[in-house]
Amino acid sequence: MEQFAPRFVEGYARANRQKPSGIAAKETILRIHLVPLLGTRTLDAITPEDVQRLKHALMHRSPKTVNNVLTTLSVLLKTAVEWGVIEQMPCSMRLLPVPKSSAGFHEFDEYERLVAAARIIDPRAHVAVLLGGDAGLRCGEMMALEWADVDLGKRQLRGTSQQRRAAAYDTCR
Repeated sequence: MEQFAPRFVEGYARANRQKPSGIAAKETILRIHLVPLLGTRTLDAITPEDVQRLKHALMHRSPKTVNNVLTTLSVLLKTAVEWGVIEQMPCSMRLLPVPKSSAGFHEFDEYERLVAAARIIDPRAHVAVLLGGDAGLRCGEMMALEWADVDLGKRQLRGTSQQRRAAAYDTCR
């Protein structure tokens, strides 16, 4: 596992041009969860019991987090089969049920109070709140903004390029 993990990130995630956030998530899952628990095992020796131990080690994490770890392990093992590193999947993964949740939004009056507080505290905070709340930008998109993206005459922001978003995401990490 420990030897195959970097090969998986480079040859699978990066080669398939996954989003920087997806690559970072895989790297984190490998570094924090999979390599410490399964690092010394050969890929073909990972058993259903190992998967259950992994679930147990993650029992204080949310079901979604556990499922992300299990999915990463499953994709890693399937990739190892495709590349001829192992002959077959050594085990299967049963994901945990995840309760459906609704997206968290501020009520209009709460959002207006947030905008007002940010305006008082710091002009940069005020801009960040407006970019996130009114324009719907995420952290990486805000970080990637350049003056060339701003059209003051039209009062518009132009979309940022994928390359700059990727670089900005790295900055946010």
